Amino acid sequence: PNGITRVIEGTGLTFLTADGTDSGIQHHHIIDGLTNYQTYFFGVQAYAYNAESGQKVYAGPIRRVEVVPTRIEARNGGTVLAEEALTKAFQANAEADIVAAKDGKGGGSVTVDVVNPAEVTGHSYRVEFYEVCDEAGKQGTVSFAKTGEDDAPRSGDVAAKAAAACVTTYDVIDETTGEKKFDGSQAVAVTGKGAPQGQNVLLIDGLSFSIAGPEPAPLLLDPNVDDSYAWVEIFGVKPDGTVIDACGPEAGSTFGCDIVGGNNVWHSLNSTADYFLSTASSAPGPEERIGLFAPSDFEIRFTAEGSYAYHPFTSGNAIWVPFEVWDIGPTGPFGENDPSDDVQLIPNLFSDNGGECEFDMAEVAEEAAFGFPASDRIYAYYPTTTYADWEAAVKPLVDADPNGCPNAFDATGGAIEDHIDFGRNRPLQRIVVADFAGDGTPPLPGTVIRFLTTKPNLPGDVFTFSTEGMGAVFGDPATAKAMLEQIGITPNPYKGASAYEVNQL
Repeated sequence: PNGITRVIEGTGLTFLTADGTDSGIQHHHIIDGLTNYQTYFFGVQAYAYNAESGQKVYAGPIRRVEVVPTRIEARNGGTVLAEEALTKAFQANAEADIVAAKDGKGGGSVTVDVVNPAEVTGHSYRVEFYEVCDEAGKQGTVSFAKTGEDDAPRSGDVAAKAAAACVTTYDVIDETTGEKKFDGSQAVAVTGKGAPQGQNVLLIDGLSFSIAGPEPAPLLLDPNVDDSYAWVEIFGVKPDGTVIDACGPEAGSTFGCDIVGGNNVWHSLNSTADYFLSTASSAPGPEERIGLFAPSDFEIRFTAEGSYAYHPFTSGNAIWVPFEVWDIGPTGPFGENDPSDDVQLIPNLFSDNGGECEFDMAEVAEEAAFGFPASDRIYAYYPTTTYADWEAAVKPLVDADPNGCPNAFDATGGAIEDHIDFGRNRPLQRIVVADFAGDGTPPLPGTVIRFLTTKPNLPGDVFTFSTEGMGAVFGDPATAKAMLEQIGITPNPYKGASAYEVNQL
């Protein structure tokens, strides 16, 4: 669906050239009131639409379809349709006939509607998602036009790394016979894209498949509230240093726990009522760019070890900070992080009041939501190679500086920025930690904040369903006999006569 329905053309005298319903490509059509064994002809015509051209609609040739309706029972030596399949095919409701069971981390779905009971097999089916990669990859350049204080690094233009171009596709398999009913790799070979996803994208064995997932975006706690971003605390820390489950009995607030398995901290107090996340101004926060990195989720972990941050937008200073930033891969609501695919990112900072030599919980006098003092703005970029390489380059500079705040850009002639992959964009940006407790203390070591994104159908996702009890039966002797008995003489009564006879006597 693309929002195109009625198309009106002309300037003075207008006329209707298309009257669509925006329901997507239809793979089946139901018509009532036809006469059996009568031939009908239908025309199917595709058309292209361009709102900017003089002629908005260009129609293709009409493809003629010939149809002869017949009694189902008389086909194939006696055909019996399952009552359940008939009911599902003709029920008038918006709910899917079959919802496939899912195994995997993706947030998509597979639903099935019965559209032709005569072709339903009664078999079980499996939809498997997997990845197809072109190892050649692509090379590009990102040019930063510096229009704001945090739009570009000091070094200017950077080249994006070459990477394998991968697409996600799927196969549909009849588990009962082992036959592959749809091969998604062929779709990739022909189009360069994954197999289609959307409503009613495949018609197999009398079943219409709807295969879809959410668009890449920040995950919302409430789909009806635009800014209810799922930035949640997974672990909180009490003043005595005890780490607690942010959704457990010791948590002071638990909003979000029953929705995504984490305690909402976006404009909402954490489990120990010490802090919340916000922004320093009206400029957008992580929600603006984190969707570019979906399905990965991200974490800010406050640790005793901390990590090394950089000021790319102003001085080029580097400092130690009491937290780490991680790409934790697709984890999802209520998910347990698999550390094997975690990638540590490089924190970057912007200090609104110029205090660039420490991570200060009062750097921002009043954060944008409620006016509490808050920390420096936090950003995160990927390392060009690894975080360990970045730390190996920057830690000696920080250790050698008497204030722990060297100008790493000047000290390396700008080479320090070669460790930061600015061309890959940034999943986290402009986050400040608001000091609700008012004690100037950042979240204690052990605190973990997770940033969740939407999940499309992912490689490894498997959907299964069965049409048992809905399959049509062919070659049924009793049905065939009943159909034979219904054959009658036409016309009835029949009065035989010949042109050679003078009369019927």
